Amino acid sequence: MILLWFAFDILGAMYGGARVAYLAHIGGFVAGFALAVLLLKTKVIAMERDEKSILELLGLEKKDTPAERRGDYAYWQQEWRGEEKGPGDEKQQMQKEALERQAAAFETQEPPERFIHFTCRCGQRIKMPGKYAGLIGRCPKCSARLKIPAGQEDIE
Repeated sequence: MILLWFAFDILGAMYGGARVAYLAHIGGFVAGFALAVLLLKTKVIAMERDEKSILELLGLEKKDTPAERRGDYAYWQQEWRGEEKGPGDEKQQMQKEALERQAAAFETQEPPERFIHFTCRCGQRIKMPGKYAGLIGRCPKCSARLKIPAGQEDIE
């Protein structure tokens, strides 16, 4: 919308009657663009990691975001706080964080679920999760009410 407005101001300055108003708008657009570029270059303002700046849109600057850091929220939080690391610390820190994530994933794994195997009076072989041991259920074939065995001999 702003670009369309800018184009209309250029056309109005060229062919319209009130040139001063159109030239004032054009000057405001140019000054705003120059100020935005200056603030981006001096790092007074910074874009969020999922945003593109004017310079990136025009191809004048490339965002240096390594692919391995895209989902690393600790890195972005540290960058947001302005904390800096030494040149060798970064790789060690990334390796340490990767090991911590692997250890956390390993610790949260649940033990494999045990199953109870038993047979209904109709001959249907039934396999139920061990957490239902001792409860009442129904046979999928004949719909008879069954007590799910709680004995360890049927659990695999």
